[in-house]
Amino acid sequence: MRFIRDVGAVVFQTSSSRTRSHCYLQRLNCHGCVTSIDSTSRQSISLFFRPRYLRNLQCNLAYLASIQWIKGAVSEITQLLSSTILALAFWEAVRGFNQANKISQYQRLLFAGSFFTGVFSCTVVAEGMLSSDISTQIRPWLVVSSALLITLVTCGIVLWQHLLRRQAIQLSPSKTANEFMSEPAMAEEEQLFRQITLLMERERRFLQHDLKTIDIANALQVSEYKISRAIRVMSPAANVNQYINGHRVCYAKQLLTSKHSEQWTILVISLESGFASLAPFNRAFKASEGCTPNQYRQRYQNKEFTTRLPPINS
Repeated sequence: MRFIRDVGAVVFQTSSSRTRSHCYLQRLNCHGCVTSIDSTSRQSISLFFRPRYLRNLQCNLAYLASIQWIKGAVSEITQLLSSTILALAFWEAVRGFNQANKISQYQRLLFAGSFFTGVFSCTVVAEGMLSSDISTQIRPWLVVSSALLITLVTCGIVLWQHLLRRQAIQLSPSKTANEFMSEPAMAEEEQLFRQITLLMERERRFLQHDLKTIDIANALQVSEYKISRAIRVMSPAANVNQYINGHRVCYAKQLLTSKHSEQWTILVISLESGFASLAPFNRAFKASEGCTPNQYRQRYQNKEFTTRLPPINS
C-alpha cells in the first residue's frame, strides 16, 4: 500500500516520464527504502513510468472496477428476484382461498406454512436471534433445511393432488363435482354444459365432421379449457371427442331404424351422422352399443329389440 500511494502521488504530481522517475527515486531515498540504485534499476523504473505502461495500468484498474460493479449489480438483481418469487409464492397460496374447497384450503395452508417457516428461520432466527459467530455456522444448515422442507412439502402436495385426480376418475360426475368443486364453480359448469347441450341438440353441430373443441368455444365465446372441463365433469364422456361421438352415435341409431333411411348404406349413414369415414364410425358405435352398425340394424329388423327408438325428424 505504501508503494502504491507513493506511485499515485508521483503520477498525478509530475508531467514527464523522466521527472516522474526522478521524483519517485528521491521519494524512495527519503523514506529509506533503498540506499543505492544502479543504472539498470533506474532504467527499469523510468521504463515503468512511461505513458504506455501508465495507460495499461489505468485500463486494468478500470476493468477491475467494472467487474466489481457488475458483481454488485448481479447480486442486487438476484436478491430482488428472490424477494419477488417469495412474494408471488405467498400470494399464490392466499389467492382465492375463500372460494376454494376444504382440501384445497388445507393444501394452501401447508404450502404457505412451509415457505413462512423457511423464510423465518433464515432471516429472523439466523440474523436476529443468534450471535454473529453462531449465525455464521448455523445459517448454511438453516438454508439447506428450509429448502429441503419446501421441496418435500411441494412434492407431497403434488402427490396428494394426483391421488385426488385418480379418485375423481372413478367417481360419478355429480359426486366428483360436489366433492372437488365449490358451489359457484359447480353452478357455472352446469350453465355452460346446458349451453353445450343446446348447441348440439338444436343446431346439431355434431353433424360437422371436422367439429373441434375450439369451434364450440368460439360459438359460446369461452375458452377451450372451460369446454373440456364442463364436459368431463357434467357428462359420462371422458373428453370432448367422445362426447361429440356420443351424439353422432345416437343420431346414427335413429337413421339405422328409420324407414326413411332403410335403404341407405352404412357408409352413407356414417357420413350423414358427422363421421369423416367408416372406420371411426364403426369403432365409436361398437364402443357405445357393443355391436357394429350393421348388426344393430339387423337386430332391429328381426325384432330383437323390445323398444323402438323414436323416428328421426325429417
